[in-house]
Amino acid sequence: MRGVTAELRDELHDATACHTTSVAFERCVLPALRHAVMGGRTAALVLRTVVNTTADGPCRGYLLELGAANAAASDQAQWTIGQLYDRSVHDRRRRAATFVRTAEAMLTRAAAPRAIDACSPLRDVLPA
Repeated sequence: MRGVTAELRDELHDATACHTTSVAFERCVLPALRHAVMGGRTAALVLRTVVNTTADGPCRGYLLELGAANAAASDQAQWTIGQLYDRSVHDRRRRAATFVRTAEAMLTRAAAPRAIDACSPLRDVLPA
């Protein structure tokens, strides 16, 4: 699941290069936002199911962190898409660009590799 989170992060990272003054800004950021909505929501649902079957504390904590980051990215991406189409919001592009950078940073923290994989069966066997 860390790989899925990293993939969403990479798409949002690519969207940070979209210029708010460009005519194509919406076309540039919308694919990443749409993927964040659907991918983040799906990842959060899968992780919720896995967390419910995991008793191991460090693994459970890591999975909860991944699930929370994906769910938050999904919710915020959905909100941002709505803001992009609201013509009464004067700085809608700047707000969207800020969200994309923030979500990318959040998913980067959540998907960061751990010294020893929290959910690895070898975690207790390998020295720290």
